[in-house]
Amino acid sequence: MKLSAVIPCRNAADRLPRQLEALTREKWQGGWEVVIADNGSTDGTREVAEGFRDRLPHLLVVDASARRGASYARNVGARLASGDAFLFLDADDEIAPGYLPAMADALGHHDFVAAHRDSESLNPKWIRSSRHTHPYEGFRNFYDFLPHAGGTRIGVRRPIFESAGGFDENLLGGEDVDFCWRVQLAGIPLNLVPEGTVRVQYPESLRRIYRQARLSGRTDSLLYRRYRGAGMPGRSIGVGLRDWLRLMRRFPCVRTMSDLARWVRRLGQCVGRLEGSLRYRVIYL
Repeated sequence: MKLSAVIPCRNAADRLPRQLEALTREKWQGGWEVVIADNGSTDGTREVAEGFRDRLPHLLVVDASARRGASYARNVGARLASGDAFLFLDADDEIAPGYLPAMADALGHHDFVAAHRDSESLNPKWIRSSRHTHPYEGFRNFYDFLPHAGGTRIGVRRPIFESAGGFDENLLGGEDVDFCWRVQLAGIPLNLVPEGTVRVQYPESLRRIYRQARLSGRTDSLLYRRYRGAGMPGRSIGVGLRDWLRLMRRFPCVRTMSDLARWVRRLGQCVGRLEGSLRYRVIYL
């Protein structure tokens, strides 16, 4: 089985080297390649990637700038890749040693897999405190529905990816959750790979934290609209009002950057869910 590690990038010249350096250190004798899907970078990301060609001989840099979004870039990268299975990674993150052989072995036995998530190693203490991070996290299930894993750590065989239609290019957030659920609802289980780990990095700017959380909140409402018929539970008006009340009560207690980051993220989620409920005509507050 040949593997293709697909990395969507947009203006990641300062972050991509860490991920590519980690890939150069992997020890696996099977066939594999790295596919960089450039989503319209203007900061020299493509040139940075090309600079690794001597250490990653099976490196392919492709143009994925026709449409903005990680979903589109991942789909373009997968379409032009030559692997029998895909490993989806992010430019911001870093695989831990042994990731590649662990994922290769898992995909030899399963159609759809996910590595563990280390959300501590690459983040400062105040970010870790604001998110209650964990160095060894398995599946996520924020929605009391099917488990999911981020698009930064999943692996899938090509036939399964193609039969699912890839990532939804109309989604600018939550596309990884949507993909995980579609595959599972088609009867393909998501399997955890205990020996594989991806170290993820969170945004440190309060503005980016808010924007990311707000987008996530809007996407929550859209996911509910799509999957309520499959059993995804909703969030009532009463639950939403209690969240807003807690926000107002907690603001006077904000003392540290960690407190502020946590409060800003929860504010973004509340605003996003309200916007999403109005936009998609559902109640998911």
